[in-house]
Amino acid sequence: MRPIPALVTAPILLSLSLGSQLAAQIMRIANAPFTATVKDTEDGGLTYLTIRASNGSTYSASTAKGGHTAHIRIEDVPNNRIIELSATPPNYTYRFLEPSKGGCKTDSIESYRERLQRFQESYLQNPDREKPPGGHVHRVILGTKQEDGMTLFGERAEFTLANGEKRTTEKWESDLGFDVSRITDWHGKTRVWTVTDIERVKPDPTLFEIPKEYLPHNDPLLEAKTVFVENRTGDEKVKDAVERAFNNWKRMTITAMSNSWKQISITNTREKADIIAVFTRTAKTDLDSGIEMRVYVPNSEEPVFTSHSNLAPPINQNLSNSYIAISCVDALWTRIANTRIGLIDSPRSLATAH
Repeated sequence: MRPIPALVTAPILLSLSLGSQLAAQIMRIANAPFTATVKDTEDGGLTYLTIRASNGSTYSASTAKGGHTAHIRIEDVPNNRIIELSATPPNYTYRFLEPSKGGCKTDSIESYRERLQRFQESYLQNPDREKPPGGHVHRVILGTKQEDGMTLFGERAEFTLANGEKRTTEKWESDLGFDVSRITDWHGKTRVWTVTDIERVKPDPTLFEIPKEYLPHNDPLLEAKTVFVENRTGDEKVKDAVERAFNNWKRMTITAMSNSWKQISITNTREKADIIAVFTRTAKTDLDSGIEMRVYVPNSEEPVFTSHSNLAPPINQNLSNSYIAISCVDALWTRIANTRIGLIDSPRSLATAH
């Protein structure tokens, strides 16, 4: 299918509600599943994935420049709720929102097509309307057309704001319940979304569930109770220093954790440890005292956390390796302390979390 130009009228904010502008343009229409990809010409070309299930539930996800999914908005029809998820690794948080008045009700393609037709007829009869506060909008109806199995309804809206500014938006809206084309000119700029790969297929139903990375007990660092220290630095003092540093965590409060006190006990048995901290020297010269800590879970060769620290030249030749190794442990504590996973407190949290 050829690309279809599409547009957005308002700036999209990188916040928990980022997906809401996109989700608002996907109507909850039953028995009309689809998937589509959207690219935005602003913000360096953000990518959005838009999906609708057969039951009318909608899914909108934005992809950050690094390639990972940054924000997700789900309108969950069967459970009559809206879920917003925010991924800023290592943080994975979500919240529930109240649906608009009337709840997550669905429509049909036939009913929605008739509604779009009535809108066009209404605007043909009365193209000029006031837009509070003090604004005005003039609509030019572009008619209907058939494209890729869809009926498209077109209009051009010319907004005059209260301060005299002009804004124009031209769009073609599909009877499938979303804009396939939207072009906005404002402040001398043209903003365009491009919709590609529209497929009328049933999506994976697990997309409408809270992903496992947002749920507790999926981060091995947060769940760790015991650590095995493996010292490969050649400096015997490093092992004693880092074990003291881990033991000091028992006196440190981590308010972001569900348990106020985070305790990791030292174990001398590698096989029974929750995590394994491996310390190695990275020094390139005699004046360089670099140390790297890699943290593994048992039976895995991929580290779940890596920290590197160095001090050149050493402040104290006798203590520098221990001092630097402790800074790696401190970096791990910071990672755990600043990680937030799970439900954000909101009015509906307690009512809908189970």
